[in-house]
Amino acid sequence: MKKIICLISFLNCASCITTPSASIVSDGSQDLKVWYQVYRPSEEKALNRTVIIFPPTGGVTYLERSYASALVKKGATVKVLQKWSGMDESSVELELHQRLHEKAMQAVEQVISSCPETHKISLMGTSVGGIFAAVAASKFQRIDRVLSVAGGSPIPELIVHSDYKTIKELREKRFEKFGFENKAEYLRELNSRFKLNPHTMPHRFMDKKLGQVILLRDKSVPTLSQKKLQQLWEPTFLRTIDAGHFFGIVKAWWFFSDEIVSFLVSQKDANQH
Repeated sequence: MKKIICLISFLNCASCITTPSASIVSDGSQDLKVWYQVYRPSEEKALNRTVIIFPPTGGVTYLERSYASALVKKGATVKVLQKWSGMDESSVELELHQRLHEKAMQAVEQVISSCPETHKISLMGTSVGGIFAAVAASKFQRIDRVLSVAGGSPIPELIVHSDYKTIKELREKRFEKFGFENKAEYLRELNSRFKLNPHTMPHRFMDKKLGQVILLRDKSVPTLSQKKLQQLWEPTFLRTIDAGHFFGIVKAWWFFSDEIVSFLVSQKDANQH
């Protein structure tokens, strides 16, 4: 409890730190609308690099704003996804996860299309945002750098074994409604309905720079799922933290934010400026 109180106090103080002003953009068609914040560097520092950030479950936090501030100082334009239509859909249907991931990919595609053609694009995601980032790495050619904090794969396995409250309660409702006898049967049915799995999608991530922060005591995005993503990706940037989900995400920012920022904005970007 003391750790939580200290952390809240710290973040309350940290939130007073000045960050670059951000404009909020609403973009998209009637079918899918996307809201995102845009942070722009000064003209003299501006590089041909945009960094897109997927926030964790619950939305944009101080951590995303802090990353954005540091990235802007490096010369990158930063676009932080806030929300998109359909992202809060709730259902016991097994097809739910396919729909949610499809909408997340449509959202990031719209943000990518808003970036200047001359810009290279980095993508960062945390928690569920890290899972979305893992999918996007295999889907979008324009993205050349991807970093996932506490993201994992295969996604159906993650859904089956996560102890995150919402996922756990959904699992219990499905077992009751559909009469699954065990997790293996549940996994089989999820696999048959989910097509955006980094392990089974074409491996278009292989020509990208990939980075990961793995949390060694995570039960929300199980550590095993994070390590399976590591085995798939073989990331060039890898950091591990001996912590669970919430504190691990905070520690990733606390200990590795400078390295994460340097990974997302490469030295080549500066050289080409």
